[in-house]
Amino acid sequence: MYNSDNPLSDDFYRPSEWYVMGKTVHASRMIDLISRPVPDMLKPAYNFGGLSLVQIAEPYVNNWLRTRDSVGDMLHSFSLSGIMTDMSQALTGKRDSNYAKRAELFNRTRDSRGLLMLDKQKEEFFQFNTPLSGLDTLQAQAQEHMFFVSAIPSVKFAGLSPTGLNASSEG
Repeated sequence: MYNSDNPLSDDFYRPSEWYVMGKTVHASRMIDLISRPVPDMLKPAYNFGGLSLVQIAEPYVNNWLRTRDSVGDMLHSFSLSGIMTDMSQALTGKRDSNYAKRAELFNRTRDSRGLLMLDKQKEEFFQFNTPLSGLDTLQAQAQEHMFFVSAIPSVKFAGLSPTGLNASSEG
C-alpha cells in the first residue's frame, strides 16, 4: 500500500508495507537501495525500485549486436566480382538463355575454392575489394560502450585485457 493522494504527506509514493514471499512486511523492516531513482509518477510502474541497469543497457547491447552482425556480413562479402561481357543482345530485349546460364555458373563457382574460366576474346574479369582494416576496432568500441553504462572496467566485466600502453600478458 502506498499514498498517492496527498503530495504533502511524508509517505507520498512510499509504500507502508511490502509483500515478501506471500507475507506482509512493514516498510520499516526493509532497506531501500535505489541507485537510479525515477520521478514519483513512475515509481509504481518500476515497483518503487528505480530504473534497472538492463533497461539502460538495452540500446547499447542492441548496438553491439547490430555491429557484430554487420562485421560478420562485411567479412562474408568483402569483395564484389564480375565479368565484363557483350550484353548488346540481352539489352535489346532478346531472350538468350546463355546469359542466365553464364551468370548462374559464375555465382556457383565464385568462392576461392572454385574454378573460374573466361572466354578471353569476349569476357574480362573484375573485382572490387572493401578494406577490412578497422572492423575489429569498431566492434571493440561498440562492446566497450556496454561496459560504460555499468561503470565496470572491461577487464572485470568481460575479462578483456587492455591493449596498448605496453600491456602484456607476461608477469
